[in-house]
Amino acid sequence: MTITAEYLQQQKQLHQNPDYGVASIEFAPLVIQIATDSNAKSISDYGAGKCNLWKKMEELGKNDFQYFAYDPVFPEYGPPKSADLVCCIDVLEHVEPAYLEAVLDDLKKIIVNVGLLSVHTGPAIKKLEDGRNAHLIQKPASWWLPHFCERFEIAQLQHVPTGFWVKVEKAGARVVGEPMLGLDEKIDTQGQQTLSIQEALDLGVKHHNAGRLPEAESIYQQVLLSDPNQPVALQLLGVIAHQMGKNDAAVELITRAIALNPDYAEAHNNLGVALRELGRLEDAVACYQKALAVKPDYAEARDNLGIASKELGKAGEAGAGPK
Repeated sequence: MTITAEYLQQQKQLHQNPDYGVASIEFAPLVIQIATDSNAKSISDYGAGKCNLWKKMEELGKNDFQYFAYDPVFPEYGPPKSADLVCCIDVLEHVEPAYLEAVLDDLKKIIVNVGLLSVHTGPAIKKLEDGRNAHLIQKPASWWLPHFCERFEIAQLQHVPTGFWVKVEKAGARVVGEPMLGLDEKIDTQGQQTLSIQEALDLGVKHHNAGRLPEAESIYQQVLLSDPNQPVALQLLGVIAHQMGKNDAAVELITRAIALNPDYAEAHNNLGVALRELGRLEDAVACYQKALAVKPDYAEARDNLGIASKELGKAGEAGAGPK
């Protein structure tokens, strides 16, 4: 089961709006490029809606392929079908969280060669009739990548203004030792060079320290493609999220890093920084104390502990009120 009856009914109502489900139109040129590069003779559109992808591709002159549509709102399309290229464009963020694994397993079954998965990571303009945002899952790429890596080989990742897209291949399709596509494009190398995870992290940190946050973020994401449980990459992505004012995301990412490496002093300290920004002073103090327990000479954590403790004391005095 990939969707509840109640949610299916809400989706049917949304699809009555002609402006709903049009994201695939912008992706048509990319789909044509990937189809051409992979010599795809058939395309499966998972979550096709009103088949806007197919219509736009026809308009652009691409019609030398079989097209298979699937969408639970339109049962006349039939079940999901395998094809040389499977597209799932701005669909996954609409999936009910409890059924995301089932949907991804669905995609795994039909992606036998190449797939294009795009995700909008922010809120939608439209709302469901029950008041929820139409994007039921609003998570950064670092949250999605482990779900994808469990099922596919990641051939390419690209950030776009609304989120990101990945080109995936059937698990086991890539040769071990191939360079991480996208990462090598950011380095001046002689030919194609495979970077170790440490080399990639070092490069990301150089960009990070120079204030080139998009470049650093992209490299940390590429590291997670190779190792979804890499704590340093998760922690540094959390730092970038904090620097961009996304402290909830920062807390989530750094907490994941600490779960993988409980003695990660820098992660405890940076988690405290994000929590302090969220007004969670007691939790921040606890984080700084954990950082110092791991690394007693950690000056930054000691300074942060002093500041947060002072703020916590003032907050307590204000809460006490006049006697």
